[in-house]
Amino acid sequence: MLAHYINARIFTGEEILDDHVLSTWQGKITGIVPVSEWTSDGHETDMGGALLAPAFIDLQIYGGNGHVFFQHPSITSLAATVAYSKAGGAAWIMPTVPTSAPEVVLAAMQAVRAYWEQGERVC
Repeated sequence: MLAHYINARIFTGEEILDDHVLSTWQGKITGIVPVSEWTSDGHETDMGGALLAPAFIDLQIYGGNGHVFFQHPSITSLAATVAYSKAGGAAWIMPTVPTSAPEVVLAAMQAVRAYWEQGERVC
């Protein structure tokens, strides 16, 4: 679906753009154009002047919200870690298991698979 985000301050990674529109197709950014060059041809979301910025990807996280994933490799522990990461601005995470017994690594992999089977795909 084509979507446009209007009335936002857009951080590109190098500068903040005002009076621009950010357009996406199926969740991927397709363009950022000045409002004066934009034509409405899809769903519009008024951001009310909010800042749009790229999300973070945390490539090494052991846990969050009082849970340490590798100590208790479970859906509950993983969900707590994901919630912690999202609250900090990460859209994707890589749950980390340090050098551990093979049983721990296998349990962590099974927890991630079960989490995915619930429809979650953040990690």
